[in-house]
Amino acid sequence: MHKIRSYLQDFGLVYDEAQPDIVISVGGDGTLLYAFHRYSSRLDRTAFIGVHTGHLGFYADWVP
Repeated sequence: MHKIRSYLQDFGLVYDEAQPDIVISVGGDGTLLYAFHRYSSRLDRTAFIGVHTGHLGFYADWVP
């Protein structure tokens, strides 16, 4: 997590787990659904990006 925070700071971004503007979910559909659930009170203010790393995915459609 330290590397991610450092990388964000290099671009002038702030890591804010409590009130994020963007959530990047790396995993499968379940991981993305968990992120939706975790930030369900912010669905209208938060962008979600799903990076698919499993075999089959419908919601997380970006492949690294």
